[in-house]
Amino acid sequence: MNRTYEITYAASQDIDSILFGLASLGGFVSAEKFLSRLNAKLKNITVFPLMGIARPEWGEHHRTVPIDHYLVVYRVMPELVEVIRVMSGYQDLDDFFMDE
Repeated sequence: MNRTYEITYAASQDIDSILFGLASLGGFVSAEKFLSRLNAKLKNITVFPLMGIARPEWGEHHRTVPIDHYLVVYRVMPELVEVIRVMSGYQDLDDFFMDE
């Protein structure tokens, strides 16, 4: 069963920030390429929602998949994949999610 995906407001802000940074450093082509790869990754997650690494310590049904230097943090639900955050893989995500 293919699910759809939904991007939370926080994840949308993360993506905007990433795109702004990429466009500032590498131009709009760099940002567009990242957005294309992210879209493909999210579509892939809807087909194979359990492909990411399980992160139960961050919340029920939380998983992560890498894209470039970032991690997509998502939650698998019965008919939906909820994208919670898109964050730098260099951050201490354990501390981040423990504070939430």
